[in-house]
Amino acid sequence: MSKSGYKQVKRMTAFMRLNHWVVAVCMVAAIITGLYIGHPYYQTFIADPAVNKYVMAWNRWIHFMVAIILM
Repeated sequence: MSKSGYKQVKRMTAFMRLNHWVVAVCMVAAIITGLYIGHPYYQTFIADPAVNKYVMAWNRWIHFMVAIILM
């Protein structure tokens, strides 16, 4: 893989890559759920009234779990 005059440098270990993507996914989830908690705008898109009963509860639970993972 290395050409003459070049050497391969390993920049990240497998754990570092996994940690990076876990943090990235958690940040996206925290942003989306945080926006919903602050301004619940997409609850009106759910047609069935029985479904939207626990939308805020699920968003708050996901937001809380993501915060625990990010700690």
